[in-house]
Amino acid sequence: MKQILIIEDDEFNCLIYNEILSNEFTNIDFAYDGQQGINKFRGKTYDLILLDLGLPLIGGLQVSKLIREHELKQFFSNRTPLIVITANNFPGTRQEAILAGVDEYLTKPFDIRELQKLADLYLQKEHIKTEENLM
Repeated sequence: MKQILIIEDDEFNCLIYNEILSNEFTNIDFAYDGQQGINKFRGKTYDLILLDLGLPLIGGLQVSKLIREHELKQFFSNRTPLIVITANNFPGTRQEAILAGVDEYLTKPFDIRELQKLADLYLQKEHIKTEENLM
């Protein structure tokens, strides 16, 4: 069973993402602010994380940095794929997210098939920890 964490403060968006990603091979957990997301990530191993940037308490970019730092400190054998889904399309934000450790960046509105394709790709792919891909 693949474990997915959705860190999103909008419950309607959570319902949509759940509908897109839910099947007999996935288990989905939700966190509604950045702190909850960090706490859930530290308590369980996930195969994929969907992350909003505009989160209460701890913003999405900081959440991404904290996740990557935790993976380094814990010597995780796999890097957890992070897909940002955000309405933020300001110049430079995508680059900031990539520097913070994000793997994919989707801007709302997006094609549902695009999210499904990325999720399928990352849930099937083995993510081997190397010094290069954790930094």
